Amino acid sequence: MKTNRIIITLLCFMLGLAACAQTPSSSSKVVKQTEVLVPGYKLFPTTNMWIFLKLDTSKGLVSMVQYSMEDKNRLEAPINYQPLASGTDAIPGRFNLYPTQNMWTFILLDEVDGRTWQVQWSTDGKEGIVPINADSTL
Repeated sequence: MKTNRIIITLLCFMLGLAACAQTPSSSSKVVKQTEVLVPGYKLFPTTNMWIFLKLDTSKGLVSMVQYSMEDKNRLEAPINYQPLASGTDAIPGRFNLYPTQNMWTFILLDEVDGRTWQVQWSTDGKEGIVPINADSTL
């Protein structure tokens, strides 16, 4: 009789523990958020092995970057000085560069509103950026 009482007590205790134990419900699940990082700057190779174009992906600023083993030949020179987006419009990943068949020319695309510019780079100081469509004023 005493054994039955102990078994019943243990069963009640186990059922009580099982009732108190909680499994995670859908509302208490931890949602793992993945953060997508968009680079603020990108380097684009040119067909000249010493030169890359550096793009500020939020403002649309483009620079020519030349590397060298000699200090005097290393440089970074801006191609355009005026940002194409500013303030809250300047979001990382907004601008992207696309090469063309002409080694000296890239197309700069505003991936938010579709504006485009022709980006010319050179080694003789004749670089610049020119709007392609009427809405791409500088």
